[in-house]
Amino acid sequence: MKTHLFELFSVSGLWQVFTQSDVKTLSRRRSVRGLLFLGLFLGTVVEVRSAYIYWGQEDGGIRRANLDGTGQKTLATGFALGPTVDVQGGKMYWGDPINGVIRRANLDGTGQKTLISGMNGPGAPALDLAAGLMYWNNSCGGDIRRANLDGTDQKILVTGLDTPYSVVLDLADGKMYWASYDGGDILRANLDGTGKTTLVRGLANPVLVALDIGGGKMYWSVETSGDIRRANLDGSGQEILVRNLNRPAGIALALDSGKMYWIDFGGGNIRRANLDGTGQQTLITGLTGPTVITLDLSVPPPLKIRTATKADSYFTLNWNALLGRAYQVQFKSDLIQSNWINLGSHITATNSSMTFLDSPVTDPQRLYRIFLLP
Repeated sequence: MKTHLFELFSVSGLWQVFTQSDVKTLSRRRSVRGLLFLGLFLGTVVEVRSAYIYWGQEDGGIRRANLDGTGQKTLATGFALGPTVDVQGGKMYWGDPINGVIRRANLDGTGQKTLISGMNGPGAPALDLAAGLMYWNNSCGGDIRRANLDGTDQKILVTGLDTPYSVVLDLADGKMYWASYDGGDILRANLDGTGKTTLVRGLANPVLVALDIGGGKMYWSVETSGDIRRANLDGSGQEILVRNLNRPAGIALALDSGKMYWIDFGGGNIRRANLDGTGQQTLITGLTGPTVITLDLSVPPPLKIRTATKADSYFTLNWNALLGRAYQVQFKSDLIQSNWINLGSHITATNSSMTFLDSPVTDPQRLYRIFLLP
């Protein structure tokens, strides 16, 4: 539990500020200088986990959990390769190869929208947020494509490929990488599709690729041989890091903590290890057909109530928000009450500022708090 700040708003417009140590004193003084108060509880009231694993499933849509595997939650249903997350924009994107579409939704799964249809095996899009573009593999069609983030202005960049999987971007160097599942290769090209180069050959069904640009490394999973490998970005210096897996699939890197996460498709689990393959842990078990994995390692800014205004019997709160994340407003009428009461259901942020109107407020005193939900 963090230290909390209580600010009480007076009906006559006077602000009184109390720290947590004043709560007992305040609860005994129901009236301060003869004024009635509406109360406002500011700050984060519980420790909220800010880093997540997202993954797609063949039978279970998109799910999310904490980095240690706890707190699993289903966000969307249906076959999903992805998602790729845009944390600042509050969106996630994924491919649905069964229905041949690319979809987008808020990070909590609401507001789902089909952006592109008529594809032949689309994979998880790779995002260039600064340019407003997404890239994806059209596996059964044998090509790699690009479009605006809203799905418009679609372009075919590379054709004649042998089951391309897992487009990933090196935006600093203007390159994209992918695996050729049936061809057994790892390839690279410029972002406009020119300069295609084969970096690694002779693999037994490589699946998904992840990049450590700063470290000059690329990581990938190999389904049939059941291992995870690493090499330099030019394909040299290949190493086998983890062996004896049951059809490994998606892989994601947490470089600051020196960890890699991956999906064991055949075993139905999600695992983690050090970047050199040591210290392997199984985080989540019992999954059916997990596919692509993504990490959200962002740290949200502190939740702050920017304004709190009263007009007649209406009370309005405004606070900074994270796009696509859900918030719950609660209240109680006295500090000594043990339980907080939800004010309606949770609300999802559609921009960086949230406003909530509580009306009519008939209590002589009311305190509020706001949760950023997991």
